[in-house]
Amino acid sequence: MKSILIIGLLALSLVANGILLVRRLSPPSPGARTGGGRTTASTGAASAGTITVVDAKQLLSEQLTKLRASGMESALVRTWITAEVDELFHDREMALRSPRQEKYWQPTPEVPLATKLARIDLQNEKSSLLDDLLGYDPTLPENAIYDHLPPEKQAAVKRVFEEYAAKLVAYRESTAGMATTAEEGEIARLETARRQALAPWLTDAEQTQLLVRYDIARWPPPPPDAFGAVANPSTRPMAAKLQKSLRYFDSTAEEFTSITQVQSEFQPLRQYSALETAVINAQEGARLREALGDERYGLYLKSANSDYADLADLVGRMGLPVSRAADVMALQERVLAESARIDAAASLDSTQKRAALTDFTRTERARIESLIGPAGAEAATRYLARWLQPLDEGKVLVPMPGKGLMLIKSVGGPSPVVRPQ
Repeated sequence: MKSILIIGLLALSLVANGILLVRRLSPPSPGARTGGGRTTASTGAASAGTITVVDAKQLLSEQLTKLRASGMESALVRTWITAEVDELFHDREMALRSPRQEKYWQPTPEVPLATKLARIDLQNEKSSLLDDLLGYDPTLPENAIYDHLPPEKQAAVKRVFEEYAAKLVAYRESTAGMATTAEEGEIARLETARRQALAPWLTDAEQTQLLVRYDIARWPPPPPDAFGAVANPSTRPMAAKLQKSLRYFDSTAEEFTSITQVQSEFQPLRQYSALETAVINAQEGARLREALGDERYGLYLKSANSDYADLADLVGRMGLPVSRAADVMALQERVLAESARIDAAASLDSTQKRAALTDFTRTERARIESLIGPAGAEAATRYLARWLQPLDEGKVLVPMPGKGLMLIKSVGGPSPVVRPQ
């Protein structure tokens, strides 16, 4: 306690003797590239000044020299400088924060990819400034993934690796489900650039090992409770699971609570009951329809469809109305109806039926392109190929009511036989 008091008094003495704090410098004029910086009540004569990151680095270097010369402990020096850098970047970080979700039961709105990338660039700039000022510290928790490397490589590898790692994660998370060719190409470009940038320090095998360590560090196991027990991730509460999966169902708090209660009741039946899945689905559907009403239940089913959610994410990234996703999803109903109509047409032989199916898929692809553009249509039809590809091959889809499955049969041929389980 005595040493802490002495250090605190020393710090106050340093301030009193004129060590310039970056946090006391006023923000720059509009349009200038800066590190942010808030004005404090003690700004005084410096209130008319501006500061850029380059200027701040010089000022912080001078401050760092004085702090070390004063005899301050290295851990406190690091804390002090880190706080100054946090203050320097504060306004720019706040400008990239997500809006607050007022409806507690709904997920925070998806962060646009451009915002994610801007956050990453800002964090990399901040991290580089700290490393330039304080040097690489292998004992910090965030640097543990590099501790298997020789000491002389760690700092360089960290700087190069972190330039790409978070961006790749952002691209993959934002494009999960349905990615356009351009998005997949950007991911491939970043992977190649990362591999080439790390090549002077790491072999391909060492890079692979680093990626594994990074993924593990990014998704740590849940911490143990007071008794040392670690929770099973699969036991995540139903409400938390539904919050993400129903992000396109604009539910009320009461509706969300009802859905959570019903699904929590039926989830154990899916795991342990001897009842067929179709029976459980029917019972659960009846309960949800009763709770939500016919119209809202129909909207719930649409939003719970993973294909719809992926399509909605895709059209959102393209700046299009989410309603276009529902228009594209109507493909499924049209495929079933049109393939059944063509298959049953007595006036057409097998060759004509296959030609009619090909014409239908061509028309559907053009319709999707008119709704979400060439890039979106290419991604959507690639991921929804299971609905169109059988028709291209002269086959039709036969639904199995209650089972959520489709059977495929040759056009004009006999219906497939479904054997009892």
